[in-house]
Amino acid sequence: MKKTIIATLFLSTFSLASHAGNFRYAIDYSKAIENSRNEGGAQGVEVSAAWHPDVAFNQSGRFSFYVDSQLGVFESDARRDKGDKAMILSVSPMLRMELFQIDGRRVFAEAGIGASYLSEDVFADQLYSTHFQFRDRLALSVELDQAGVHQLSLKRTHYSNADIDEPNPGFDTWSLSYSRAF
Repeated sequence: MKKTIIATLFLSTFSLASHAGNFRYAIDYSKAIENSRNEGGAQGVEVSAAWHPDVAFNQSGRFSFYVDSQLGVFESDARRDKGDKAMILSVSPMLRMELFQIDGRRVFAEAGIGASYLSEDVFADQLYSTHFQFRDRLALSVELDQAGVHQLSLKRTHYSNADIDEPNPGFDTWSLSYSRAF
């Protein structure tokens, strides 16, 4: 049942592609960083699908939004010999602001808060009290071509259950992402 719910949430983003807007697929390399409550690190690969509707919040088009769904697989640095792995499934709305252009290539700042499902109770030598996690993300993205088809992003993500239950070690990642619009 859990697998069905997870698959349905992730694939629901794909159905949005039939509506106006563009659809973007991405692959990220992520590195979890140490923080005050998490002494182990992790690294992972994430794939995502994002729907960018043709909607802007103002006439200049500088502000827009998109819906991002992501599936990540992380491996703990702390227990690599035991294969400590976890999967994270996330869905979140993202706000996007065009900052400036360089030779016709737009540069964006992005921010969003969404929901995530963490597959393991123990990961990177930390006990997580809930599978449900919030995902907070900030990103800086640049288009690699003037048509905006190819994009490179630097992302900072925080996962936490917002103290719904204890313990709540949370963890943070830095990601480098390449995406392509279709």
